[in-house]
Amino acid sequence: LASLMNSSSSIPQWFKNKCRFFSGGWGDLPQALLPKQFDVVLTSETIYSPSSQRLLLDALKRLVIDGNRGSRNRTGGRVYLAAKETYFGVGGSVAGFKELVEEDGSFSVSFVHTVRSSIH
Repeated sequence: LASLMNSSSSIPQWFKNKCRFFSGGWGDLPQALLPKQFDVVLTSETIYSPSSQRLLLDALKRLVIDGNRGSRNRTGGRVYLAAKETYFGVGGSVAGFKELVEEDGSFSVSFVHTVRSSIH
C-alpha cells in the first residue's frame, strides 16, 4: 500500500477507478469483502510464512470468481501471485504454495514469468 501511495501519480486514472486495494490479515479479508468477488486478484510477497498460506488460499477461494459456480465469468477469475522462489529464514516457497494449491484442487497453477537472477 505504501508503494502504491508513493507512485500513485504514475497510475492512470482509469486504472485507479477499476481497482481496489486492501491490506490486512487473510482470515478477516473475506468477511470484509463478501459477497463481492473479483475477476482478478494481484498479490505479492504473501506466501513467505507457511503458517499463513492456508489462510491466503482460503481467502482467494472465497474472493475469486469461480466459473463453475454459475458466475458471470464462465472461465472464472485469476490470481497473479508474485513471490520469491524461497523465503530463507521463514520457510515459505513457491513450490510449497504450489503443492498446497494443487492438493486443494481449487485452482490450476501455471507460471507466467520466472526471473532467474540474484542480488550481488
